[in-house]
Amino acid sequence: MNYSLKSYSLVNKFRGAWLGSYLGVAKAPDQRYSEKLLGAGKIAELGAKSLVKIGYLDLVHWQEQTQISDPTLLNLAGLLQLPEAIWASLPVILFYHEQPQKLAPALLSTLNFWLHPEASPAPGLALGSAIALLLGKNPHAPEIITHTDLGMILGLPNKFWQNLPCLELAIKEITRHTSPSYGPIAIACYCFLSTPEDFSLSIRRAILAPQPEITAALVGILSGAYNGFRGIPFSWYWESRELSNSLSGNLVSDRYQLIDQLFAVWAGHYHTPPNPAWQNQIVTVPASR
Repeated sequence: MNYSLKSYSLVNKFRGAWLGSYLGVAKAPDQRYSEKLLGAGKIAELGAKSLVKIGYLDLVHWQEQTQISDPTLLNLAGLLQLPEAIWASLPVILFYHEQPQKLAPALLSTLNFWLHPEASPAPGLALGSAIALLLGKNPHAPEIITHTDLGMILGLPNKFWQNLPCLELAIKEITRHTSPSYGPIAIACYCFLSTPEDFSLSIRRAILAPQPEITAALVGILSGAYNGFRGIPFSWYWESRELSNSLSGNLVSDRYQLIDQLFAVWAGHYHTPPNPAWQNQIVTVPASR
């Protein structure tokens, strides 16, 4: 079905990207999740709560909320690998998606705080731009490669993206051309672009790849942003309620409410933050952690 024929709803896309990440992880075969993977999901939720509360990105406030809720998460600052840091930064991408001039510095400051210092944030910035494109009205899936720096950064030739091979060959090509730390991002893009209209099939292909949990989370974000929450199988929503509880201690319904609150703050309907200049504020991370 042509996406242009679908009913466009931005809140539907917010919900799809947000819940898609958790449902992707929950569908992975090995559910002995690593501390950093669990932490990334919790960090994302606390970041969303911080944005809801004050209406703009303030990493100090985000840290304070983390200290109150689960101070052990702050031990992950500077330790997350790139795919995990991208998931942790998802609320920032959603909140600033229509303002590229604000998205880039906001996302960069967030990635730099959580990301391992030896990791480059460049692919994360490119993937953030790709997600922002998919949140737009009537996007074309290949634009995440042609309209961003993602393809160049991942190091794969144009012919790979123009004529996507089967999954087995795709993983071999990605392994040959792409840095190992970028592998889950490249495979996630491949799984999404090879079946962009089918959320469940994209996830099922992602969980066959190396590092299936975080790869499926990224696919869930991309496909959820493109297809919206209505593109997620209804049965997955219910099947994942108990599984999702192990990811961050919250049920899917709680996340549904949180993302609706984030959307409402973004739209200006939830509350007015106390600072009248909030729309222009991005508070970056302090020099010392």
